[in-house]
Amino acid sequence: VMGVVHSMDEAQVARISAALHDSASSIQGINSKFDAIDEHWRGHQDFDQELATRVAQALGSCRRLDDALNAGVGSALGAVAHASEGLRNVMDNAVGTMQEFHVQREMKQISKAVIPLVIPLVVLMVELAVSNAYLGLLLTRMPEVSERYSSYLLANAATVLAGLLT
Repeated sequence: VMGVVHSMDEAQVARISAALHDSASSIQGINSKFDAIDEHWRGHQDFDQELATRVAQALGSCRRLDDALNAGVGSALGAVAHASEGLRNVMDNAVGTMQEFHVQREMKQISKAVIPLVIPLVVLMVELAVSNAYLGLLLTRMPEVSERYSSYLLANAATVLAGLLT
């Protein structure tokens, strides 16, 4: 004994010492439980922080997707609006042209425009028919052609010339 003076007997001191020892063990057990709880709490805080970071990244991705979609939709709407405006202008011009178009007057004018074009075509067709008939007559002079096709070629030349004389 260390020289402490007290009024307790040895059994009381042992009981109090055992109680203090048990209390100290209980407090160490409680401290270890609090350490485990603190460790779990820090793990949850880390998980919450990581989850918040991922949610923020996902929201950023959604925001960028929304911006891209809005820009694409805006461009598409602009293109449709421009095309609609162009179509409206074309339709307005078509309506104006149709309102100014007089069928009877145009039918009278068309004959004046077509006759200068038709005359050279008719002359060309006559020249083509005459040269076709002449070529047929020349081919009948060849012995190889004359044997097989002379009646056809002569009939063709006669028909063309008769058609031109009518």
